[in-house]
Amino acid sequence: MAAAASYNESYGLIILGNSGVGKSFLANVLLGQDVFTHAYAARAVTVETEFKEVCMGDRIYAIFNVPGLIEADQQRIEMNKREIDKAFQARPTSIVMYVFGQQNGRIRDEDVVAFNALNQAYPFDADSLIVVVNSLAKDRPEDYEGEATVLLQQLIEMPRLNICFLNAIDKKKPSERQTLNNILLQVIVERTAHNYSKKQEIEIESKNVRGAKERIQSLQQDFQQNKRAYEKEIREHQTIYETFFTEIRSENENIQRLIDRQVKKQQDPEQPDKLHTLKDGHVSAMKKATERVFQLNIAQDEINSQVQRIQEKVTERLSQRILPTQPAVFKPAQLPCGGSACHKCEKCRDWYDTTADLDDKARRLRKLSLGGLCFKKRTDTTCNLVRLYGLLHPCRCTDNRDDNAD
Repeated sequence: MAAAASYNESYGLIILGNSGVGKSFLANVLLGQDVFTHAYAARAVTVETEFKEVCMGDRIYAIFNVPGLIEADQQRIEMNKREIDKAFQARPTSIVMYVFGQQNGRIRDEDVVAFNALNQAYPFDADSLIVVVNSLAKDRPEDYEGEATVLLQQLIEMPRLNICFLNAIDKKKPSERQTLNNILLQVIVERTAHNYSKKQEIEIESKNVRGAKERIQSLQQDFQQNKRAYEKEIREHQTIYETFFTEIRSENENIQRLIDRQVKKQQDPEQPDKLHTLKDGHVSAMKKATERVFQLNIAQDEINSQVQRIQEKVTERLSQRILPTQPAVFKPAQLPCGGSACHKCEKCRDWYDTTADLDDKARRLRKLSLGGLCFKKRTDTTCNLVRLYGLLHPCRCTDNRDDNAD
């Protein structure tokens, strides 16, 4: 991997968590290839900080594969602390993804201990933090997401969390990996990178881990005993999750249909022969239409050449005269997404902020699940990406509004 000091111009996606929770695999899914080593093993597979750059929307992110924090001996813990510091030093402006493991759906105590230690050293910003609960069984209880959200809010003392619940997948099936990639991208583009600075040392010692785990275990038991008191809050978070997941699933299905259609078009051996099934009259008409289009194209090229010659002559004559200075006419710059850049903020102007139009209920649901922002597309848009990429860095200027938006 490249040296960290030479890549300060891009953003970071720092994937944190203890060993064995699937950090390396998730990083490979995002990259679309197996760059980082991951394996089922008794000891940590990742022992040094690595990263690989990838383009997401109109931004370049360095995806970091970082060693886990908690190990059996203190010497290994100290080495892991230094490796974690390297990631934040290389990309101070980053999105942080913390991965929790689970055992039969129960959040692991050691993962909560590690999260709290890292949060004290590098206070996590809620808008740049993604919490992942990984490798869940598909047949889990129907209110699992709501319950896990409320529980984690109690255990890590963060009232606002962006939690992504990921099902266990067959790692050998490309379709399942692609679905997982789409879900992760959807969550990432809704986050905003934050400039992180170290507030204190990462304070954790192997001799104290057991006591810390017992305290977390006690908190989990108390929550289960008093679960009835949280039923309303659990239902609310479950509704929010299901709404958000339905939106992601719908977009994934649309993307998958486009992919399947393209693959079928490329693999269909009968596609070139369909022309021969047309009637002779239709074939003749098609040939005539093709010849006419060809003639029109030639004529259009000749017209364009004449216009260019006239423009050159006008420019030459104007250059011989002294003309008053004319104000520059703004022409929106083209962005990688295909949209036009705003002349004020230089962000994509093909989307505009409609958060103020939402009612109180919709705004509250949007705030908890999508960061509180809602955008619509302008009628004169040239942005050619799907919605989840178009919203990565939209323009929010007050004059960028079109009441006839799609």
